Amino acid sequence: SFVGAAVTLVLSDPYLVATYQSDNLLALVFMLATKTHVRTIQVSTHLRPQSNAAVLDAIVKRAAGMDISMTISYVDDPHHRELQLSNGITVSCDRGLDIYKAPTGNGRCCRNCTIHVLERSARFLAEQSDAVAQVVQQASTTRQSAVVDEAQRLSAFLQASAPAEDDQVLRDTG
Repeated sequence: SFVGAAVTLVLSDPYLVATYQSDNLLALVFMLATKTHVRTIQVSTHLRPQSNAAVLDAIVKRAAGMDISMTISYVDDPHHRELQLSNGITVSCDRGLDIYKAPTGNGRCCRNCTIHVLERSARFLAEQSDAVAQVVQQASTTRQSAVVDEAQRLSAFLQASAPAEDDQVLRDTG
């Protein structure tokens, strides 16, 4: 419900090593593909999951099949477990995607955890996206285009209404 109009998700989770943790990532990708507008996912995780790179690469390929561009980067010392959405919502969970215990015959149980949801102001988002500068640039380009069009029309009018050389000679002698 926090995703709203977001189109990008930045996920930081250092623990994507165990199979069920990768399954949690795949479940998240599937949910985003089927229920949201998110089409870009950037995952940052610890160096440890490189041993699980084939599984993570397979998830990236499955995401592509669901029209989601997904990248995974490995960092030396990650410390945050959070999801940042392009609409200004940040969900921070002390367990990250490891919120579920490994599946058992009884389904998937949630671990005890603390989840914080933070929302950035519309002003902050506007400043970050530099929307005003984009509008000014577009208006400037449109204005310049209108000035050039007007100058061309004026030039064409002057050329069309300028007297021919023969007319000038007749006026001087006549």
